[in-house]
Amino acid sequence: MKFKLIVCILLIIISPVNGFSDDELHNGFNFEISAGILYGNTESNFNYDDDKLINSINQDGKNREILEPYGNFKVSYKFSEVGPFVLYEYEGSHSLALGQNLGQFGDLSLALKYEEEEIWKNPYITGTNRGKTDLETISTTLQIEEFFEFINFSVTDTEYKIKDDDLGKSNSDLKREGRSTVFEIGVNIPLAPFYTIIPGFGYSKGDFDGDCYSYEGNIIKLDQMLIFSERAMTIISASFEDREYDKLHPTFNKLRKDNVYEGTIMFTLSEFMGYENLSFFTLGMCTLNESNIKFYDQNSLIIGTGISFKI
Repeated sequence: MKFKLIVCILLIIISPVNGFSDDELHNGFNFEISAGILYGNTESNFNYDDDKLINSINQDGKNREILEPYGNFKVSYKFSEVGPFVLYEYEGSHSLALGQNLGQFGDLSLALKYEEEEIWKNPYITGTNRGKTDLETISTTLQIEEFFEFINFSVTDTEYKIKDDDLGKSNSDLKREGRSTVFEIGVNIPLAPFYTIIPGFGYSKGDFDGDCYSYEGNIIKLDQMLIFSERAMTIISASFEDREYDKLHPTFNKLRKDNVYEGTIMFTLSEFMGYENLSFFTLGMCTLNESNIKFYDQNSLIIGTGISFKI
């Protein structure tokens, strides 16, 4: 997996853009800047930054480590105390969201995200350097949180466009353009004033031009929220997804099946060092993709820490 993509995932996790909550927004403009340091370790055949040459499609993924700074920027505008708000965020990609509190019907939001990255023109070429091409993704997310105070629902549709898909040109079953859709639902269950669990489940579907990349998946999730005080909070998340693809892969002569595991822990402390608008955060994330096709096996571990400043 490409590290820039992992960084974007982490920035989404630490950012209210993913929840679109307007509880902390005041009327008018709001600004937030986050910055920190990130350590990552990944093993994959899809490290697009420096893994151009592979000798066999049956080889293990190459290991890569990074230590680098990261950051993001948000600006939002809240029209009134009970009115809607608009939010823009830059995190290596561009996100635009519109949100509205609906009282007992929860918080409604609609978000649009645009991202560009590089992928291999043909990832299965061996013995010579693999060339790169541009991938554009456009995602739309409709989300309702705390419907009647305890139900959360979201649906995300993502479209994929590839500038020069050499792989798809070589075999129409391997075309990688198309779209994916993910439905998720969860329930807030308070077990104590300071402890809430949010079990959930979901369904995913990939509808791509090449049948070998089209799939269906089932998702199981469990989030836990521990509130230590008005200033300190920890969120622990775990998820599992099983995916089964539609057609036999011609390169490997197998019907691909993936099991995807993800775990995340994040701690936040507001009013850091006595400053009202300053927050501290630290987080960790691990992902594991176990596939019946060895080429698609991936794992990663990420640890980050930083501060966030609001105006």
